[in-house]
Amino acid sequence: MHDATGLDAPVCAFELAAACGLVCVPGGRGASLVGDVVSYDASARPVRQHGLVAHEVAHYVLRLHGEPDDEASANCTAGALMLPRARYDRDLRETAWDLRELQRRHPNASAELCARRITELRDAVVTVIDQGKVRVRVRSPWMPAAPLRLTALERELAGAALETGEVQVGGNLLAAYPFIEGNWRRVIVVAEAAQLSLRL
Repeated sequence: MHDATGLDAPVCAFELAAACGLVCVPGGRGASLVGDVVSYDASARPVRQHGLVAHEVAHYVLRLHGEPDDEASANCTAGALMLPRARYDRDLRETAWDLRELQRRHPNASAELCARRITELRDAVVTVIDQGKVRVRVRSPWMPAAPLRLTALERELAGAALETGEVQVGGNLLAAYPFIEGNWRRVIVVAEAAQLSLRL
């Protein structure tokens, strides 16, 4: 897909849409794809706008290739479009999965998207904690189901990240990243599966 468009990382979702022959127009909340027009919420944060547009481009690509066009498939495809495998593989090797550095290298992708993409390329578990409550826990699809509960170390790292506003490192390829904006408090815990298995 990226070879066909001539686009390289960091990917701009709007350029990606244009390369697919889609027209992006601001309007409404969320996003939608009708014909070749992608409507998106222009009042959203820029990184959110890219995510919305990429998601609709993903629907377009799935339909074009006759693939299942459900929300899970669109989410996965949007991640692959925004964070191309070859480049992101290299970034993961070079950054030791440092979420802040990955987001710096891919400024149009949200921290959550960067984290979720790790689970598609490595044996990993990612947990998103909003306002002190686990919102989602994602594992690599080929792995056995991850424990629904955080390990004691993950809880400790997440709590310290919220309290200090600083990244908390629990070992090689295991860290908690705080994202605090005003009253909104999010922590994303990224963990290599092997690191968690040692702490169960």
